[in-house]
Amino acid sequence: MAGERSETGAPPARTGISAARADPGARRQGHAADLPGALVARVLDRHERPFPHVAEKNTAAIALHERLGFTGRKHVAFRGSLVP
Repeated sequence: MAGERSETGAPPARTGISAARADPGARRQGHAADLPGALVARVLDRHERPFPHVAEKNTAAIALHERLGFTGRKHVAFRGSLVP
């Protein structure tokens, strides 16, 4: 599973690549790289700029995105909430 989220702004538009997940039984088979790679290709086809959303402590995801050619640029605070 993987997702994308669009952001408004000056051209080229930016699209975040996020929520790439692989089933634990399917790990170490390249699926986690295939999913963001496919999303990046789709974003580039629309002439937008892809960027990953990765939690700072998720070193495996950071390493994956670096292998895909991304570099760290900006640290942001993730905030979440639970729906009662």
